[in-house]
Amino acid sequence: MKKILIYLLLIVVLVISVNRIMLNKDNNINEELKVEIAPIPEKTVELITLYFPDGGKQYLTRENRVIEHTVEQRERIILEELIKGPIDKEKIAVIPATTKLYSVVTKNGTAYINLSNEFKSDMQFGGNNEILAIYSIVNSLTELKTIKSVQISVDGEKEGVLQKYMPLDYAYKQNLSLVNNPIRTPIEVVKDYFNFIKNEDYRNAFDLLYNPSNVNIDYSMYYHFQKEQGVREYNIYSYEMIEYNEFIVVKFDYSEKTWTGDEFYYKNKEFKFINHYGEWKIVIEDLPKFFNNSIKFNNSP
Repeated sequence: MKKILIYLLLIVVLVISVNRIMLNKDNNINEELKVEIAPIPEKTVELITLYFPDGGKQYLTRENRVIEHTVEQRERIILEELIKGPIDKEKIAVIPATTKLYSVVTKNGTAYINLSNEFKSDMQFGGNNEILAIYSIVNSLTELKTIKSVQISVDGEKEGVLQKYMPLDYAYKQNLSLVNNPIRTPIEVVKDYFNFIKNEDYRNAFDLLYNPSNVNIDYSMYYHFQKEQGVREYNIYSYEMIEYNEFIVVKFDYSEKTWTGDEFYYKNKEFKFINHYGEWKIVIEDLPKFFNNSIKFNNSP
């Protein structure tokens, strides 16, 4: 009887030992098979403002859009939404849908964008298209507080112009004057310029000028020059617009009358225009030279 109890005890101990070994083995297998599951990133819902041209391609309009993202770069999301085009049917897309976004990097307040060649080759040529395309991107990205300017390259190329007038070699700043305000043509700019001078609004007339960096005509110089001219009336008789690469020249036949009663006639007077941050500006390289070649007369031509 005693021997039987000993045998039974040994059997119990053996069973317990085997169970422990099997349990440890299972635990080891489970540890080896255990896979860490990454936590699901939280989605962020955000309201962004995009800029698209109106149906007539005369100006930019705003379109607010709600986006949902996780860790995606906001700059990339904005550009991808612009390429998708507007939701509002009264607005149109000016960036070709075939455009690919290669990269966007923001450094020291400037967003550097590299787009595929389709941005250039598939864009409709002429009109306000390249101005609106550039500023659709610039105004949308500069809505972000971290971005002050935008430089665009095409297939990594930063030289030349997008189509004809908008250079790729410098960074563009936000220009909200293009929003809901038709882009002024060079001829309209000259007419505005004449009206400002006639009304002695020299500040606004000066703002229509583009001063090359090597000239640097300041407002006080311009103000005193205009006061000496004393023009009180303009009459435009004819004009001709000639388009060149990167600038436009408008030739005017016009007359002006001064406050002293003198009248001058200008024949084929050239006004050179450059597109500066989306707006046409009159290039003034030398004030006296710009206002010479007049003919004094007493009667209208």
